[in-house]
Amino acid sequence: MPIKRQINADTEYDSIMIWYRDEKGIKRTRFIDRAEVPFYVIKDKESKEAITPPMFIPREKVEKVTTYSDMLSREIALRTGAMAYYDRVITSGRSSVSNLKNLLKHNYIYDADMDVTDRYIKNFMDEFDPDINYKLLKVYMDIEVDLRPNRI
Repeated sequence: MPIKRQINADTEYDSIMIWYRDEKGIKRTRFIDRAEVPFYVIKDKESKEAITPPMFIPREKVEKVTTYSDMLSREIALRTGAMAYYDRVITSGRSSVSNLKNLLKHNYIYDADMDVTDRYIKNFMDEFDPDINYKLLKVYMDIEVDLRPNRI
């Protein structure tokens, strides 16, 4: 579950809460106070891959960068020379996620567009082997559900 932590009026950042059952079936939680996100930046900005990005690029041609998830767009803007765009979007008041997602499409950037929650689920699954005998329960939620009684 993603959480926005507000420290003060000017400081807000992404945290993650993970609920799981341990090997004995006991419910546990793991709290990631400030979520980090790795991504890759192409090393040679003059290469053919920088001009026409391939679907796959060998690891030796990119540099791994790790930043906080709430600083991802800013870090990409710094690494790609797009700070003027970033500043314009932020100061215009249109700093919506959709406007800043354009930075994720930059030719120099790889693996920055995965949702932070999905990234931490993947990390958790890499760390712990799933219990094949565990019975999954299904939960459904709909935002249009009215919880007031006797309403039609």
